[in-house]
Amino acid sequence: MCLNKMDESIKKTHPEKRLMKFICKNLYYLGCGQYWYESIDRSKFETTIYVLWAIITNVYLYGIIVNECLGHLRSNLTIKERNDLIQFTCAHPSIGLKFIILFIRRDQVKYMLKRLLEGTRSIFSSSDIDKASTQKAVFYCSTLMITTYSTLILTDLEAVIAYYKEGLPIRTEVTYYPKSVDTVAAKIFRFFIELHWWFFVTIMIQVDCLCYCALVYMSFKFKALQVYFEELGKIFSNPDKRSRKEIEKEFKEAFIVGMGLHEDTLDCAKTVQSTLGAIYSIQIFESLSLIVMCLVKLVHAKRNLMFLLADLSYITVMLVLTGVYMMVSGDITHEAYELSTSIFHCGWEMSNNRDIRALAVIAIQRSQVPVYMTGLGLIKLSYANFISVAVDRSRGPQAGANAIGTRWTTKGTLGPQRYGAARDAVVVLADAVCCLTYKLRNI
Repeated sequence: MCLNKMDESIKKTHPEKRLMKFICKNLYYLGCGQYWYESIDRSKFETTIYVLWAIITNVYLYGIIVNECLGHLRSNLTIKERNDLIQFTCAHPSIGLKFIILFIRRDQVKYMLKRLLEGTRSIFSSSDIDKASTQKAVFYCSTLMITTYSTLILTDLEAVIAYYKEGLPIRTEVTYYPKSVDTVAAKIFRFFIELHWWFFVTIMIQVDCLCYCALVYMSFKFKALQVYFEELGKIFSNPDKRSRKEIEKEFKEAFIVGMGLHEDTLDCAKTVQSTLGAIYSIQIFESLSLIVMCLVKLVHAKRNLMFLLADLSYITVMLVLTGVYMMVSGDITHEAYELSTSIFHCGWEMSNNRDIRALAVIAIQRSQVPVYMTGLGLIKLSYANFISVAVDRSRGPQAGANAIGTRWTTKGTLGPQRYGAARDAVVVLADAVCCLTYKLRNI
């Protein structure tokens, strides 16, 4: 009862914290470990039971993935099963790697969450911004959940239809064992294999939602800074019978506090990048690879309505997964850039104090340094990079790849001398996506 009351109070005063705590709690119950930064008292018995549960779930999780990889040793697979096997053995190990990286960095995640949710809240916070950031995070998380579970349902329906039409066993994940479902033990094992995909995807959703929320909250920290500097002008507009010297002193102190908040926010952005950057990188590689595979299946596989719905929904999930990372990271870059405008309009011009004007110049220069989240150490996560292939492909199958190649060979730190091999690899993948899309459009 006390816990429910506390959650309700957090919902009103700190909705960001409540949502993030809910995600961390889900990860804990799914056997992925503790990621919440606040200490929770648990008895020795509860801890022992949880460790046992975590071992069972992880052996189940990664044991089936190994079973999938061994499926390549089978020689009696149909063309559809072979295509699905290639697709899943690319996707599932990479997603499992995301879980492992997050678990290894769990202490860093706790530190990041504490800085993100509690860091400068005692100095300045806005309830309107907290609500807006939570609503945006919930929207992205809900979109991911709907598209992902829709794909699972459509894929299961496709498997059921194939069973009735072609007599194929109902299977979504292709594994080495069981090779048939003639025995009761094999049928029970097959049930747990089918359950594995839903369990696996549920954990994936929680991990990606945690990353989405961290990025959304990061962008709104810059938004809160904008509000802070915009409100500084009220110090001059509400003098309250104070002398000019006292007003300027108060403004200077508040401005210095704002500069400190900005530095803390920039450092927090670096913490988010260092903690979650590997997850963005895996997601980009995974999405590019799987979209290529799905397009290959669309070109070569025998097409029917359920197959098209299942395959297109799978592509949609990949686009949503990558697109949300790109868009929320682009919001961070945008809000950080807009901060310079808020500082310029904070009211410094109403002061005759040279120190304040010098501080304003320094603060504006500092805020004009771009803030980027990156994947693979070289790909800037932004709106531009997300839509570049989609926009340029209308000019021909090579245009999207050329656009990416040009973007990464322009003047700056991301030149070919340093990242040539990695750039070429991604350009090849992008080229394949563009070429296959171009062929599909002309079928």
